[in-house]
Amino acid sequence: MRETSSRGGAGLGKVVVRAKVEAGDPVVLVAEGGQHQLPKTGILVTGSFILDQTKALTLPASAITLKDGFSYVFVVQPGDTATVLRERVETGRRRGDRVEILSGLARDAQVVLAGGAFLSDGSVVRVVEGRQ
Repeated sequence: MRETSSRGGAGLGKVVVRAKVEAGDPVVLVAEGGQHQLPKTGILVTGSFILDQTKALTLPASAITLKDGFSYVFVVQPGDTATVLRERVETGRRRGDRVEILSGLARDAQVVLAGGAFLSDGSVVRVVEGRQ
């Protein structure tokens, strides 16, 4: 990559990128008229860069309750009667309605997905399977 500029796309999340392709670099072929060709100098393309990808434990934002500046989820406790226990979690990135859980929650935990603001430790809940 030679240069980036927000010219023309400021505030829209778009940038102009000027890249230099060297011999031996991987190049995406462009299908034009049914034939594959190397991209021509100065063409305009639309694309995206994936800067980093990691697997993450995420929950819907509705599953997280806030109290005194900390994030909590209600975890269903095993037993004859389904009760919940409030667990403090550390949150990370957000994407759409999903929130990354960095710590404080086991991957296999059953979590209350909505309505946590109306619960307290020991509240009895009805578990509905198959919803995410």
